[in-house]
Amino acid sequence: MLETMSTPDRRPTVAQRLLADSTVFQWQNQTLGADLIFTLPIAVCLAIGLAIGHPGVGLLVAGGAANTGFGQKHRIDDSHLVPMIFVTLGMAFSGFVGVLLGHENLGLVLCAALWAFGYGMLTARPEGYAWVGLQCVITFLVASAFPASVKMAALRGLLLLAGGAVQLIISSLLLRRFHKLRDHLFELAFYVREERAALVAALSETAQSVRERRYLNSALPYALRLGLTVGLATEIYRRMHYPSGYWIPMTALLVLKPGLTDTVSRALARVLGTMCGAAAISFLLAHVNPSQLALAASVKPADLSRMVDAYQVFKPQRLVFTKLDETASFGPIFNEAVRTAMPLSFFATGQRIPEDLEEVTPVRLTSLILSGQGLRSRAVA
Repeated sequence: MLETMSTPDRRPTVAQRLLADSTVFQWQNQTLGADLIFTLPIAVCLAIGLAIGHPGVGLLVAGGAANTGFGQKHRIDDSHLVPMIFVTLGMAFSGFVGVLLGHENLGLVLCAALWAFGYGMLTARPEGYAWVGLQCVITFLVASAFPASVKMAALRGLLLLAGGAVQLIISSLLLRRFHKLRDHLFELAFYVREERAALVAALSETAQSVRERRYLNSALPYALRLGLTVGLATEIYRRMHYPSGYWIPMTALLVLKPGLTDTVSRALARVLGTMCGAAAISFLLAHVNPSQLALAASVKPADLSRMVDAYQVFKPQRLVFTKLDETASFGPIFNEAVRTAMPLSFFATGQRIPEDLEEVTPVRLTSLILSGQGLRSRAVA
């Protein structure tokens, strides 16, 4: 009894549990050396994109490399490489489906609910599986903001796959794990059979739970709640007709947890993080002024003026006009420079950087305004 009285209660308070996601940091999980190595493949992907004149392609491949690199923080079968392999494959497929469906297709709602349900079921398995499922849902939702044809959807999926492959190869070589990577790839068929058996078992348990009206799998209630919540959030996203609206279902996905305390904790962390980000951006807006504002020359004059006025909060000093190869009307460029009293610095006449970037001169501007000649021939050449 005396021992009980003298021992302080070390259990966390309600406030500590609710703020755990905002105040508790798992410093023991940091791996700074490996993290620096995983940034190298990302830099390689970006550099290749710039070198071939397609920075957008480099950015997409680098995104795949970055996502795969986070697998270093997770384990499946006591290996960091297995979740990295799984997320590379799942990310490529999810990206393909998301791009193919787009953000205005009703099928997006059904697939988002299905993807979220699958992730919820994976939470009953070792943590690495759940992380792979989460990344697949996130990739699917983000990809839906960029709808395209089957060919382009396949291309973007392959680019994500290429980024993951670059990350796996370079990081495993530098960390001297390439032999393990080779072994895991040879065992991929075994993992596929194992996952197929797990999927069949999960579907069977779900069907039996429905028949018997009771939960036979502890993850099933959470998976159903998650699928329904993400599905409804995706329907809101779809009806908004706003590509960046994927943040709505993504927030629902990231906040909703199996327990109420964990859900509230994650929601508070999300709100606090947003407030801190808004405060940081407000500080930058007040103290950091970008010198140049980039605008598309193909935009209508009235829209162009509205865009410039909207960005006056940044206090730009010069104007840069891009996409000159997509228009034959260059008077609005001069008009906007006169209206804002801001000098013109550069013209961009194509997608190759820096080849298609040229410094504005009075002669060049005059020739564009008077005739528009020379630009089309340069772009074709």
